[in-house]
Amino acid sequence: MKKEIPKSVEERVKEFAEKCNYVHASQSLILDLGDDHWKDVFTSKELDEIRKENGPLVRTLPPALEEKLEELKQLQIHFPSPFTTAAGVALMSWLVETLVITSKYFLKEGCNDVENFMESDKLYYL
Repeated sequence: MKKEIPKSVEERVKEFAEKCNYVHASQSLILDLGDDHWKDVFTSKELDEIRKENGPLVRTLPPALEEKLEELKQLQIHFPSPFTTAAGVALMSWLVETLVITSKYFLKEGCNDVENFMESDKLYYL
């Protein structure tokens, strides 16, 4: 009986990404362990092992830089409101319109029920 060579995490993620018929984070080589789709790819034991291997993604800042950032937080800088200019008013109009258009998909009326959208539609419309 031939012993099967285990596949690496990268190989399994690649295979999963190639099988997806919708846009998924794995296609950008992102392994979000909170995503339920990985339960079909890895066992719970393997997921726990992957979680334990992950260290912090963001390095800690050097103390000197943290001190400078704290100094910047203490500064009181006054900036004019961006909504007093013509460009600012146009920006505010665009923002309001975008919020109104997007919010209609979250209302539970008729066919705009977001829960019934396919994953690709959610990414496109929202």
